[in-house]
Amino acid sequence: MLKKRLGRGLDSLIPQAEAPAAMPDRRGIEIARIQPNPYQPRREFSPGELDELRRSIGEKGLLQPILVRQTPDGFQIVAGERRLRACRELGWETIPGTVVDVPDGQMLEVALVENLQRQDLNAIEKALAFRQLIDTFHLTHEEAALRVAVDRSSVTNHLRLLDLPERVREHVAEGRLSMGHARALLALPPTEDKERAADRVLARQLSVRETERLCSNRSGKRGVSGRREPAGDDDHRIRHLERELEQALATKVRITRQKVGGQIVIDFYTDAEFSRLQGILLSRA
Repeated sequence: MLKKRLGRGLDSLIPQAEAPAAMPDRRGIEIARIQPNPYQPRREFSPGELDELRRSIGEKGLLQPILVRQTPDGFQIVAGERRLRACRELGWETIPGTVVDVPDGQMLEVALVENLQRQDLNAIEKALAFRQLIDTFHLTHEEAALRVAVDRSSVTNHLRLLDLPERVREHVAEGRLSMGHARALLALPPTEDKERAADRVLARQLSVRETERLCSNRSGKRGVSGRREPAGDDDHRIRHLERELEQALATKVRITRQKVGGQIVIDFYTDAEFSRLQGILLSRA
């Protein structure tokens, strides 16, 4: 079951002979002699994740050795950088490691698979890693998906994120915008300012569905002929009313219409601002 779920996995990427004499070398390796993996697709390591892993290793020990390959100057990490960092922070001088023979061409692939199997990269890191994997090995989206045991659509959807402006990509990488928000923004035509649209989504804390509606209104809807038609007058009126209320109240305002009724949401960020808005609204009641 595990093999089927993980696809090729690390075992298939790192050649292993069946004869006992040819099994990989396992030893305690001096942490000071281990160099980073230049192909590591993970750019950010959350302090919270490392703290949790460090506590776990401190209580239970390291249950799975890291993978390294030998270099003229010592060793180079192949897989297990989070475990290595956690053990280094614990003050360990050596770490259990498996020495394997992995050529340069497979270092990226092994690092990517190891991260996908154990600790997800953020969406932008995944996209960059998929791009590097495809460019390095001249793969199709389908072939890249088979290498890391994911759906082809997952590879394609992640790669589309790289079409976003850099500032929007930063929002996705840091978790302020989800993949769903990003896909909605990608639906905007090239002439639309995706950065401004993303700023509006963040300022209003829009859900994915609300973001889809916002982007649909901005890009217009397709008619039966397939041509883009302008957004309805009602949508334009609501957006205009939102802007008027924002100017009058000096804060963000969201209006959501439903089949019957709807909501007006007025943002405030401090108790003083709440009191200010309360005074304005009550004085005009």
